[in-house]
Amino acid sequence: MLQDYTKFTGKDELNKILRKMGAVLDISNTQHEDAVNKYQAIANYLGRDEKINIYMPDMYPQGSFGLGTVIKPLSDKEEYDIDLVCELKSATIEDLTQSDLKKLIGDRLKSGMYKDMLKDQNGGRRCWTIKYAEDTQLHLDILPAMPDNASRLLFESKGNSYGDSALSITDNKHPDFYRYTDDWVKSNPKGYQTWFKEQMLTQLNESKRLFAATENANVDDVPDYKVKTPLQRAVQLLKRHRDSSCEDNDDKPISIIITTLSAQAYSNEDNLYDALVNILNRMHEYIKYEMKDGKRITVIENPVDSRENFADKWEDYPIREKVFLEWLNSAKTYFKALLQDVKDMQWINESLNKGFGNDIVKKTFSALGNQSRSLRDSGNLRMATGTGLLGTNIAKEKSKEVKKHNFHGKNEK
Repeated sequence: MLQDYTKFTGKDELNKILRKMGAVLDISNTQHEDAVNKYQAIANYLGRDEKINIYMPDMYPQGSFGLGTVIKPLSDKEEYDIDLVCELKSATIEDLTQSDLKKLIGDRLKSGMYKDMLKDQNGGRRCWTIKYAEDTQLHLDILPAMPDNASRLLFESKGNSYGDSALSITDNKHPDFYRYTDDWVKSNPKGYQTWFKEQMLTQLNESKRLFAATENANVDDVPDYKVKTPLQRAVQLLKRHRDSSCEDNDDKPISIIITTLSAQAYSNEDNLYDALVNILNRMHEYIKYEMKDGKRITVIENPVDSRENFADKWEDYPIREKVFLEWLNSAKTYFKALLQDVKDMQWINESLNKGFGNDIVKKTFSALGNQSRSLRDSGNLRMATGTGLLGTNIAKEKSKEVKKHNFHGKNEK
């Protein structure tokens, strides 16, 4: 009986620990709101420029910030990277070259309050980067873009419901960077965010319902960033496991591949541990192989634009596919063993250190400790006999109550 109980409670507690680790890895609500305020201020500043305003500028997040899968950097000296799009909604390829668009945004940023905050006065390959004070650990990457009208028409004709937000973006390494042409780099971050949200919609709605009930709020008023689904937490943990296990490897798996395969493999599990194991077991099912010029190539298709292969660099750099498959196998083994081999809390602590690093594990257990003290003081915390695992729903016959600590002085009467 104890073995069966250990497995059940171990899974229950492990799920709680992993969820807390995801929360510790995450950007806080305060940091999220601060980032939004900062990029909205930049948007307002750009919009006050007549040369930009005539093109109806719109700024919005892309990447992990837009998906809710941001994670803390490995080092406290590193910064959060918030990716943004500055879309000139009424601009066309007849109006501006890539160079014109990039310069239009850059000139405005260099003309006033953001001049000294630019990382590079010439801009990066695709973005303009705004750096804030060191203590904020934050920088914003602003990607100039315009509607990709040709792709939008193509997607509409093919019934692609995500295509109405397709973009053309700047890239100063592109051969037509200075020419009037429709041959721009393509992107569709809004479409991808919509697709990603659809993959977790059941759990997203349930999470918002529970949050609204707890906060006595209207569920329709709960913003997405206030809650996290098992899919979002799974992506965060997999990215940190990747960072920890491939820290010094320039060929480590890129986040868009981990995120895409995770979302495709996710089946709206409500338990984070189950989500992680099932995602890792099914990821390979969404990796395709095609023949090109007599050679087999690997394809991880952009789910909102079948023309894009997220694994396109693997053809020129096969080491990247090798590293990805090695990481996938190691992650699969690691997470499966977390539950199968669980012995006690010390074992879980040591095992998590191996997969995620001491710093984040220490912060996770510190946060759990604060939470447990609150439960203990309310009389709702129990300890499993034999394993030391803590919880609030452990059967009385297989656990004992964790007593409230009362520190009475010697002369207390």
